[in-house]
Amino acid sequence: AVDFITLRGIGDQECIVADAAHLLGRGGCIILLVSALDAVRIAESSSLYDWRTEKIPGAQRSVVLIGCRT
Repeated sequence: AVDFITLRGIGDQECIVADAAHLLGRGGCIILLVSALDAVRIAESSSLYDWRTEKIPGAQRSVVLIGCRT
């Protein structure tokens, strides 16, 4: 198991997020650079993680979405 996974510019986001869960240990996090709209969609579609969004200074559309396994 790994502690974290980072992804940027991914295709089928929901599928990749679900598939990555088995690679993470307890408390491990997946960190995504996505649009604010995609962040909402991903967080709503996956209950495998506790989600939080971090703004990027100077970025207008992108955010960092962090999901940690419980």
